[in-house]
Parts: sequence; C-alpha cells; structure tokens
Amino acid sequence: MSEKENDNLAPDEGEGEEYRFLSEQIRSKPVNKVRLFKRTFLIGAGAAIFAIVACITFLVLEPIISNILYPEKIKKVQLPEIQDEVSPEEFLTEKDAEEEVTEAAKAAAEAAAEEAAKSAVRRSENMGIEAFEAFYDELYEVSQKTGKCLVKVTGVKTGTDWFQQSVERENSVTGILVADYDSQFLIVADNAHLSNADSYSVTFADGSVATASLKDSDYDTGLGVFAVDSDAVEKETRETFSYASFGKVKQADILGRFVIAIGSPRGDFGSISYGTINSEGTQMRLADASYQLLASDIYANNQANGVLINAEGDILGIVTKASMEAGGNHLLSAISIQDVHELIEKLSNSERRAYAGIHGMDVTQEAHKELNIPFGAYITEVDIDSPAMNAGITKGDVVIRAKDKEVTSYQEYQELLMEASPGEVFPVTVARFNGSEYIEIDCDIATQIKE
Repeated sequence: MSEKENDNLAPDEGEGEEYRFLSEQIRSKPVNKVRLFKRTFLIGAGAAIFAIVACITFLVLEPIISNILYPEKIKKVQLPEIQDEVSPEEFLTEKDAEEEVTEAAKAAAEAAAEEAAKSAVRRSENMGIEAFEAFYDELYEVSQKTGKCLVKVTGVKTGTDWFQQSVERENSVTGILVADYDSQFLIVADNAHLSNADSYSVTFADGSVATASLKDSDYDTGLGVFAVDSDAVEKETRETFSYASFGKVKQADILGRFVIAIGSPRGDFGSISYGTINSEGTQMRLADASYQLLASDIYANNQANGVLINAEGDILGIVTKASMEAGGNHLLSAISIQDVHELIEKLSNSERRAYAGIHGMDVTQEAHKELNIPFGAYITEVDIDSPAMNAGITKGDVVIRAKDKEVTSYQEYQELLMEASPGEVFPVTVARFNGSEYIEIDCDIATQIKE
C-alpha cells in the first residue's frame, strides 16, 4: 500500500477501535453470601472435626508409643525384711572386739566393786509382787505398740433364711497393715475366717471404718491381702497406726522363747495372752509348700486368729484357721512369718502361686548313705489330676533339678516354683529307681492356679 492510500484512511477509524477497547470495564461477579457462609461453615466444621480426631488419636496412642519408646518398670510391693536376732558380739569385727576387750579390761577393776553393790541393790528392789507387775506392764506396753499395726477386717455375706428373706452374716478377723503402695493401704488377714464374703470393710484403732477390697488370696494357707484406698482414710486416722515389723529367732533358740499373742487369740478382737513356744518341729505340709508351725502353750479356741510377737514387738507368726487345724488341739499355733513372707509379697502384687501338686520332704543323710537316694526333694505324694501327675511324676521320685538349677532339698524346690507363674512350663529332672539304680528323667510340668 502506498503512502497516499494510507493517508486516505479515516483518522478516527483506527483510533475509535483503540479507544473503545480501553474504555471497557471488567465488572465483578456478584457475591453469593449464602454460598460463602456455607463454605466458611464447612471449612470451620472440618477443621474442628480434624482437631477432635487428632486429640483423641493422640490421647489413645501417646501412652502406647511412650511405653514402646520409654518402657516403665512397674514397681512391686516389697514387705519389710525379716530381722534376725543378732548377739552384740556378731556386730564386732576382730579389731573392734580386741579394742572392746582392752577397754573393758581397763575399766573392769574400777567398776567391779561399784557394780557388785548396785547388783545387790537391784536384786533387793526387784523382788516381790511389784516387780512381777512391772514385768507384765512392760509386756503390755510392747503389745500396745505392736497393736498399732493391727486392724479388724470384717466380711459381709448376703444370703437367704428359711423364709427366703435376705439376711447378712458378718465375720471378723485380725488384719496386719503391711505396706502403703499405689495410694492403697495393704492388709494381710486370714480370709478363710471370712467365708468368701461379698463385701469387706476395715476398722482402724480409732474406730473409723473404710471399705476394703480383696486383692488376692491363697488357697492352702487361707491368707489374703486386702486393699483400702488411702483417700478413704482421714489424716488423723493415719497418725494412729503403723506398719508391721517382722522378726525371727534362730532355729536353735526358738524353743522356750517367750511370746505374746495379740489380735484375737481368744476369738474376740483386742484380746491378749502370754506364753512360750513349746514346739518348733511341727510342719504344715501342703502341695508344693511346707510351713513351720510355732506351737505355744497359750490356750485358744477354734476362732483364734491374730499374731505371735516377741518381747521386742516383732511379728514371729500368723495365727490362722489352717495353723490351728494343723496344730490339732486347743493350744495356739501360728505359721512362721519367714515361711509366708514371699507368699504375702506375691499376693500383694496380685501374683498367683504356681501349682504343680507335689508333696515332699528332704532326703536325709542316712537315706542318702544307706539307700543311695540322691539328695533332692523326695516326693511323698502327688495330687490326683495335678500338673505333676499329668507330667508323669510319681510318688518315690526325687526332684534333683528344676529350671536348670540343682535341687538339694524340698525347700529349694519350693523356692524355684515360687518364682514361676501359673501357666508357665516348669521343667524338672527327677531321679527314679528302676529296681537296681536311680535313673534321670526329664519332665515338663504345665503349672496351674489351684482353686
């Protein structure tokens, strides 16, 4: 196109098009307020639901994840250790003993005359009825001090009479405060006296009463551990009681030892009796267990329960229905606390005792020497349909190994079985006489809970 033709174009033609394009206006789309509100609401609701689900998921999974990453060791109940009676000489080393003897020798000459005079005066003053009364006053004070760890456990059982009317029967027994664990006060008592009650309560020394629950009980001994929530016991009541202190005497010294029976030795709570241990050889032999009985010269009836304590106030034994029946008379008998100490710990931790069904005794030196019976746990009886019988163990076998550990006595067998849990396979090796010699046989005992 030539410049001339280009000049002939209408000047406003191109300019007009450009002008109209620039003058156009973009109009905003009208806002739909209802739709905007719905969308905002849905977003907010979705966020809220997400937050709730996230919180619930966190609360549920956090303990599980924490336990996996940082497993927490469960602290178990541990009863006070049993205190041995130790003579003063046993506390001294050789060097200490030599120094003690030297010092005593230096002072002996100076104190001899003075001590002799004082001894004469004391003998004169301590004779007569007043000294006798003072002696029993001291024993009573000991019993009152130890009595602070005793409570009354009451069981209530609901039944019906001849006219089909609902009646409640109550039975009470002495309980022993043994520990404060996991916001609960733990009490051991003879559950056999409570006749499988439906509900339980505990009465403290100041008369206050709190609801209790049975944590667990043992079929053979009848002992049970009861729990009282610490929140249910007032501060003033807590200040009135203490926890049990356990003690024992050496086997050679127990016969003739002076003891005090407190709790319910006559069947009524709060009674007290004095006496001595007149027999220490009696055993209460049960399946998988053997308990020493402390037999006294204290008169008692069939409802007797409570504890035997020494002159220092330490508990030596627990009087139960089973111990009285095993004693076979109306003299007070108690199960040695050192024999049931571990059992009470297991019950306090709601751990049941594994049952195998073996009754036994030790192999004596004479039997080993004359009959060539290997040392171990000699089996005197096996319960019918028990795990031990099902494993092929019979009367006359001798347990010589258990859980890959050597067994030289019935007590060692008991201790190893006590470490097992019901349902656990308990491997043992028994020696069996085949007519000419003892041969070893491996057996696997599938332990159970004895009901």
